[in-house]
Amino acid sequence: MTSQNGAPAVRRQISTDRRKIVTEISISRKGSPKFGRPCCMIATYNEPTKRPTGAVLRHPGGYFKVNARAKVNKENGFTLFDLMITLAILAMVFTFAVPGMTSAVEKRNATSVAENIYSQIQMARSESIARSQPVFMNLSAGSNWALGFSTDQACDPTDDDPACTLPDTDGNNAISHRVTVNDHPDISVATTANQITFMPQRGTATAATINITSAGSVGYVMTVNVGLLGQVSLCSSDTDPSKYVRLYRACN
Repeated sequence: MTSQNGAPAVRRQISTDRRKIVTEISISRKGSPKFGRPCCMIATYNEPTKRPTGAVLRHPGGYFKVNARAKVNKENGFTLFDLMITLAILAMVFTFAVPGMTSAVEKRNATSVAENIYSQIQMARSESIARSQPVFMNLSAGSNWALGFSTDQACDPTDDDPACTLPDTDGNNAISHRVTVNDHPDISVATTANQITFMPQRGTATAATINITSAGSVGYVMTVNVGLLGQVSLCSSDTDPSKYVRLYRACN
């Protein structure tokens, strides 16, 4: 490549990609030092292939037409090394994520049972006031726990004889009010009273404390308290910080 006055032009390519080609041009004359300055060459492209076909270079010494083609190396797929790196990253992710997911499921099981028992106690108290008669909630503790309530003091939550049911508002159909370990596995229940009696006068009740513990690796503890005046509260035990569920208030 030569300039318009016949001096040789030396082109040194600095960088090449699909978008632009940057070059540095020096125009030399015999017996004289090089002169010139960096200049940018804007490539023309073939639209279907997006590959450079040539360019026009603007320089203080004149315009030069340059034929340039950028060679683009294309690699399809991935190598065995790429696969090994990907598998190693996935293994690390699962190592840290699985314990957290297991703990979250265990926590959700404990809170779900506690909220269910809480709502059952509230319902039994409301039914006692609405029917103007005592309602009895019987609890069977342990890993095979069960609870249910009925106007029948002898109702058995672990069996259907007699069943823990209440008739509907018409007095015809018996509706079952029972929750067992079959509904919520991997949970154990402990209670200070195997029977809670709700009286229609002002909704008073037998005082009781029901502890719900998850059977997983952490052992989250939830507590349902029933007061003498029938008030019901739900909290999480904070005696062991690792077993405390932060979404609930701490038990005093």
